[in-house]
Amino acid sequence: MTVIQWEKEKQPYKVGDKYRTNKLSHQPGGVKVFVKYKSGFVKEYDKIKCPDKFIDKITESNDSSIVNVWYEK
Repeated sequence: MTVIQWEKEKQPYKVGDKYRTNKLSHQPGGVKVFVKYKSGFVKEYDKIKCPDKFIDKITESNDSSIVNVWYEK
C-alpha cells in the first residue's frame, strides 16, 4: 500500500454517520478510507469493513475530480 500525504493544514473532512447508508458503517471496527480530490480536499470514511469493495464503488463512479483513494488501518 502506498502512503499518501496531504497538506497538514488541510485536515481530512470526516464524513458523518448520518450520510452513511451501510448499516456496518455504524458499528465499531474496520479501517479508514480516504478520497483525495484535485482541489486537495480529502474525505475520510471510518468504520469501513470491506475497504476493497468500498474503493471499487468509489472508482466505478468515474468522478474525474478524484485523484486517489486509499485506506489505513
